[in-house]
Amino acid sequence: MSYTLHPGIVKEAQRVFGPQDIDYVLAKLASTTLPMDECAPPPRVHLAVIWLSKGERQRFDLREELY
Repeated sequence: MSYTLHPGIVKEAQRVFGPQDIDYVLAKLASTTLPMDECAPPPRVHLAVIWLSKGERQRFDLREELY
């Protein structure tokens, strides 16, 4: 499944991540299927993953594995 990222999610990812990571992060958010898609809106899950990663790609990859 592929998601169209909400403009607010893109803006927040750009704020939190450095320019070297932003394309990677946005591609992963758009392409990773969310198993809890029925429980929470995808933008809410995406925002939580961005915030929990604290702008660190390694932390983002760990969070991405959880969903």
